[in-house]
Amino acid sequence: MLGQRVRIEVTHQFFPDMEMHDRSEQAQLENPSGLAETILKLTRVAVQQPVSERALAATERLIAIVAQLSQPDSGWPSDLPMTPENLMPYVLEEAWEVLEALVVQPGEQGTRGDGETTRRGADSEVLLSSVAELISRGLWWTIASSYDAMRLIGGVEAVAIPPANQTPDLAVEANSGILRLVVGLNFAPHSWLVDLATQEVFHSKKDLSFLVAPGTLVQSPQVELCREPIDITTLSQHLQQHLITTAPTFATFCNFQPQKVEWLQPHSTWQQGEIFLSLDWQFFPQPDIATTPETALLPPQTRVKTGYLSVQPDWLLSTTFFDKLPRHNLNQIEKRDFIPQLVAAAIHIVATTERLWLIRPIVLNQWVPQIFWQILRTSYDISILLGGVAAAVLSPAGEWVAGTLRLVLLLQISSRDVAGAVVEQQIDLFTGSPIVHSHPLAPSAILQSRLAENHTETLWQIANPVTVTELLAQIQHPLEAADPFIKMLLNGRPIELQQDNYSPWFPGIAKLRLELELTPILMP
Repeated sequence: MLGQRVRIEVTHQFFPDMEMHDRSEQAQLENPSGLAETILKLTRVAVQQPVSERALAATERLIAIVAQLSQPDSGWPSDLPMTPENLMPYVLEEAWEVLEALVVQPGEQGTRGDGETTRRGADSEVLLSSVAELISRGLWWTIASSYDAMRLIGGVEAVAIPPANQTPDLAVEANSGILRLVVGLNFAPHSWLVDLATQEVFHSKKDLSFLVAPGTLVQSPQVELCREPIDITTLSQHLQQHLITTAPTFATFCNFQPQKVEWLQPHSTWQQGEIFLSLDWQFFPQPDIATTPETALLPPQTRVKTGYLSVQPDWLLSTTFFDKLPRHNLNQIEKRDFIPQLVAAAIHIVATTERLWLIRPIVLNQWVPQIFWQILRTSYDISILLGGVAAAVLSPAGEWVAGTLRLVLLLQISSRDVAGAVVEQQIDLFTGSPIVHSHPLAPSAILQSRLAENHTETLWQIANPVTVTELLAQIQHPLEAADPFIKMLLNGRPIELQQDNYSPWFPGIAKLRLELELTPILMP
């Protein structure tokens, strides 16, 4: 993001065009390079451990009290840290209510993380899906599950300590580099692995470069799951349980256990096999660290905060709270030992939301990716448009131009520096980079979707011509309805900025702007 940027061969385009690259000359399926055109027949299994409405209501009460106690005017002693041990006397009753509500009786209706209701023992459901669609949706579900998951898939600066038994005669040294999570879709009996983020097809996971060996310790200050050194296998286990909990819709069709499927490729017949997800890790040592972009007007460590709050924050309930709890073995845990975990989860929710809403100061280059994730998680359709869709544009006094239509999220920050001069900067939330000039389509330009080169319909199928203004309104209204924080940012939010710890705070404005850009097709 802002500040130091790492230049390595890791894509930061989370939703690229669906192109599959076969790295193996062996074709175990009849057309491995045509996986994107393969149709899968999936069977949905019953969802287990739904979150009941009673549990959600009890959690809201618990988080509300923790949030109230965290306010500067609450009377909480400034020298007393807000730990579960210190907070439990004030929230013990509410924590017990959450614990009791988490025990869902058989047949009781609950709520999944995607907002749908379900009952245990539901009938199986069959779904037809292309591999391309499953990969695209699987990537979004994974990224939307948590901010940490998005950062790990894109790659984070980290330190890795290799297993001691690999270098018995040498001192084990920590290596600095980039740690990247590879979420793979695996096909059996074939050993294919598809990287959901890069869309690359590998003959087996052994073909992945820079794989992290079991027993390696990793640490990254950018990710909560590994702020302290943690074994890579343990990290995978934590993340796997997290994904199962926070992305239940995806997990019911494809999870980390092999599930029987049937698939149909062009010019072939139905075949049987299994699919499953896997988590692997790549570590790219000694990355080439770039300096701050020359277009950056604000220092990368600029801190931002707000002086007031006119809207009550949305405390990111959903499954963000429940994914931190071992609900799969709740009955095997002493209840009194479980209470501190409930309080710790509530503390995390409040602290995360306070940073997002700028109730607490945060560094600008940490705030930017959090805003991007907050928008990205609201809608799968938004994620597709951020990656780009095939479209044609007719501008005033122009002609039809075909290309890739992309939604651009710009964070505009206006403030004054120490000398009183006006400082205005635009940041592309998708790349995290400051930009000087954008090239938005004219509001009156006409848009219409087109068939992609593989003749499949795009998700954003604009059957009838529509203006840029109309399409942006169709995008903005659901965003405003889904998240009060985004709505506030779209309208412009007063903030305060501090360029370093020794500088005074200066008033400013932060505003989110939506634009549409078209990258024309280059004719040979």
